[in-house]
Amino acid sequence: LLMTSNVGAREMSSRQVGFSEGLPSGVDQQAFERLFSPEFRNRLDARISFKPLTPAVMERIVDKFIDELQALLAPKRVRLELSSAARSHLAEKGYDPSFGARPLRRLIDETIKRPLTDDLLFGSLTEGGEVRVEVKKGSLELRSMSRRRAS
Repeated sequence: LLMTSNVGAREMSSRQVGFSEGLPSGVDQQAFERLFSPEFRNRLDARISFKPLTPAVMERIVDKFIDELQALLAPKRVRLELSSAARSHLAEKGYDPSFGARPLRRLIDETIKRPLTDDLLFGSLTEGGEVRVEVKKGSLELRSMSRRRAS
């Protein structure tokens, strides 16, 4: 059984940016001990502490989620292309210091998946096509080109 937790997230987000690489030594252990009872802690085989996600790592997570979405779109003959600006936008907006990359999937659902649903079922992508995701005026914009118009 693998469990994740945000133990120490409050301490991490409250520290001053730029003065240290991570949490001061022992702060995550103190937060862990405050949150979980000794009985629970004793039942754990291991514990791994992670550093905050970097922008480069967030962009790799964006790529992972977009690859998963493309795999879902492939049988429908739809190809999704993400501009580098859109990729960076998702990485930035999908990150939360307290929750890491957890908000990213929800952001992709709200800004890409849901808008594609109508086009896939009833609109320009019923026979397949291409979708380009770009950033316009600080928001994501989807441009669809159907196979009907392309052929």
